[in-house]
Amino acid sequence: MAFFAKEAYSLFWLLELQFKYMVKQLRKKFPVMRIISHGYDYPIPSFSYGNTLMQWVYLLLLKKNGGWFKEPMLLRGILEEADQEAITFSLIYCFNEMLIKLAKDPVFGYELFHIDCRGYAKPKDWFDELHIKPWLIKKIAQAYDQCIQSDGTKKVFVVKDLEI
Repeated sequence: MAFFAKEAYSLFWLLELQFKYMVKQLRKKFPVMRIISHGYDYPIPSFSYGNTLMQWVYLLLLKKNGGWFKEPMLLRGILEEADQEAITFSLIYCFNEMLIKLAKDPVFGYELFHIDCRGYAKPKDWFDELHIKPWLIKKIAQAYDQCIQSDGTKKVFVVKDLEI
């Protein structure tokens, strides 16, 4: 992808190193503590304010929607919606895959798990360009519960695949 600069890959390597360091430090103090990471679903870059009163109040009074993805990409000359969606897809994909790789790593993955939220939300399910609507979080919470209650052999819990 023409927009994915080498600095983006460097950022992911840095995030991976920081996450490994955090896990290592936690293991020193809490050797058997279960650690659960999670990754976002694929966001839709947008200035849209949604269709509920709560979204309008939140987005008009507290935060302008589009600040996480839409505006930064426009400022960098990425104008096509298809390119913006491809970039956010790639960022979320790489972030989740990095966390899954660590959860499955025999060195770092001891009692390390991942909640994969990708593919769960539909276009109408977004509160703003980064967060899903609150009532959809219940299924994600149930994925955490399944992870906590599990025997530890399953390392990744995919929200969209859970039968809850």
